Amino acid sequence: MKMHVGGDLFVQTDLGELVMGFPENGNQWQFSTLGAGADLQFDSKPIGSNVFDTRFRMRQGGEFQVGDISSISAWAHIRNNSTIIKPNLKLEEEGNDFARLELTNNASGGAFWHVAGLPSSTAANAKLNFYFRNASGGGESDDNYRKWTGRYQYQ
Repeated sequence: MKMHVGGDLFVQTDLGELVMGFPENGNQWQFSTLGAGADLQFDSKPIGSNVFDTRFRMRQGGEFQVGDISSISAWAHIRNNSTIIKPNLKLEEEGNDFARLELTNNASGGAFWHVAGLPSSTAANAKLNFYFRNASGGGESDDNYRKWTGRYQYQ
């Protein structure tokens, strides 16, 4: 079976959801909206289950949530149990360099903090840096740079 749409497509159901997957209680994904169509939601259920769990929700106000979260408590919210093998969030740098997270605001005049991590095959070469920069500068020679190497060692 094929479906081809050459123009606009509007799907409206009495259920408020579109279910895709295997029939007769197989693995399924559910695409639906909440709040009279304001919020977009993806749910899934494994084979043999009758219960759909929320996997992703995007709110009309711009917030997005990963996991079964009912309240709006952050612009981006990930809820799940993490482990050392599978974290809740992973930043992976392309190449042998630091993976960086930037923190700033619109009143800082371009100032920012970076949290930068560099894994290594040896603890002595692994680094976690906190770096601040503003219009006056910043860098390794300034007091605005803090570096942790190895296991809980501050340099």
